[in-house]
This record gives sequence, structure tokens and C-alpha cells, in this order.
Amino acid sequence: MAVILGVVAREATTWLPAVSEYQRRYFVQRCIFVVATWIDVPLVQLALVSLFWLVGPVSRPHKARLLRPEWNNPWPASQSSIKHVSSDPNKP
Repeated sequence: MAVILGVVAREATTWLPAVSEYQRRYFVQRCIFVVATWIDVPLVQLALVSLFWLVGPVSRPHKARLLRPEWNNPWPASQSSIKHVSSDPNKP
């Protein structure tokens, strides 16, 4: 929030005095443009990457899990360190 206020203060002191009365009505759009295209914090690129990572797994299921269903179990019985103990004393 402090960053946004800093951008607004800077634009109010540098951009507003340099533009005509006609252009001053676009002050809010100017501040949004400056924040959106700010190189130090690439908000547009971060938003696109975040959208990709949020929507990507939903729209594209993992191929390996579709091709080999046994990969869905992270602890297969053959590799488990926990041994099954039977409740029947006659069974090994």
C-alpha cells in the first residue's frame, strides 16, 4: 500500500505539473499504468505466471499419472518399510 501511495505522490509532483488541463483527468489511469509497467516489480508478468500456475494443473492432468495409475500411490507395498502384521497368530 505504501508503494502505491509513493507512486501516486511521485506522479502528483512530477507528472501533473507537466501536463495540460485536458490530460489531468487521466491521473488515475496514469498511476495504474505506472504501477502495471513498473520494471522493479513486474506485476503484469507475475499475474500471468500466477494465473498459469493456478489454471495449468486444472486444465492439464499429469500425464504420468494417467499413463501409469500405480504411480498414484507414493508408498507402494513393495517399497514400504512398514510390514503388515496379521492379527491371526497362525499366519506368518
